Amino acid sequence: MNLKDKEKELNEVMSETIKKYYEEGNFHMVRKLKSVKEYYDHRNKLKSSDRLEPIGNPGSLMFVGLNPEEQSNMENAWEDLFGKELKSFLNLVGIDYKDVWLTNLWEKRTENNRPLNIDEISKGLKELDLEIYVMDPTLIILFGNQVIEALGGTKYGLGSYKGYKTFGMSHPSFIKRYAREDIKKEFIDHLETIKSYV
Repeated sequence: MNLKDKEKELNEVMSETIKKYYEEGNFHMVRKLKSVKEYYDHRNKLKSSDRLEPIGNPGSLMFVGLNPEEQSNMENAWEDLFGKELKSFLNLVGIDYKDVWLTNLWEKRTENNRPLNIDEISKGLKELDLEIYVMDPTLIILFGNQVIEALGGTKYGLGSYKGYKTFGMSHPSFIKRYAREDIKKEFIDHLETIKSYV
């Protein structure tokens, strides 16, 4: 589900759901739903053709890549090469890609797919911090060395970032590029490990 569809869905159920939680005295969820709505309003203001929008289901696994590549599909992250590769691996371990959240540290392409610079990482983290707070993931999966380092994660294991659990992994593109069975098996084993957080 893209942001536009998610916003439409939220608008349709927001008042009724907020009323329900209010009557139950669950004020945490009332505030949370309002935060999600405000976040989508914020995202709509940022939307442009040079940004790859995050996509998925809030409150579950959050997968964080680095940034779109030069040849990336900027309309739908799941139709991008990175998204397609990740989707195929998720299917192997029985995780429905529609139940997770897919995003990037930096939402724009870089020339010749160069690594992000310090300024891009700093600006990207500010936006990602807001995204993490609103989406409230059960686990944040960090793909690749630069993302792991930026969020202070642990490669091939559990870590934490601002109170949220993280798990550092190789990037799916790396797995595809080298196509070694031992590397692929390790990647799939890591996905099996994080499956319990869905």
